[in-house]
Amino acid sequence: MLVQIEGPWDRPDTLYFWRGPFSNFAATPGLQLPAAWHGHPNPAALVAVPTTEHWFNACKATSEDDFRWVMAAPTARSAKQRGSAAGEGGRRITLRPGWDEGISRQVMLAANRAKFLLEPFRSLLLLTGTAPLAEDSPNDYRWGCRDRAGGFTGRNWLGLTLMQVRAELPSLHTAQLERLHITTTARGARRAA
Repeated sequence: MLVQIEGPWDRPDTLYFWRGPFSNFAATPGLQLPAAWHGHPNPAALVAVPTTEHWFNACKATSEDDFRWVMAAPTARSAKQRGSAAGEGGRRITLRPGWDEGISRQVMLAANRAKFLLEPFRSLLLLTGTAPLAEDSPNDYRWGCRDRAGGFTGRNWLGLTLMQVRAELPSLHTAQLERLHITTTARGARRAA
């Protein structure tokens, strides 16, 4: 079966999501990822990640203070707002260089690789088989599958990211997990290293 890589995202077997476990707004208990603002120390300390939306938007920051401010947002929606150009409550972060030239997609891929190693996320993603995945956001034409006219020609970067992660999951080995900075604890639960 051919893997769909561009719209329109209207094939009959397409699985649409907007909320729920495939969303970046889904709570991710147990997920830890590096404190990864632009210019962070290497290796970076791990931080608890409430949602992948928190970490994604925090990674836009150019300072530890801004990274932690976004990570401390009370909700995923607030984290998204804090990481936007408008900011929140009169405060804005400085966007890291190159964010819109590809870094954003790399950060999203890293976040979702780690998230979907955790259960129940891993099993749920694998249950989708080979179906195209499309984020059905009504207003995000870059990460979602919709376009401004309500059609299905958006870029669907989140859906594409999840399809890539899904394809990688069955073949991940310990060495690959280590490169992704993921380790397995003694009890079998997965966490970021």
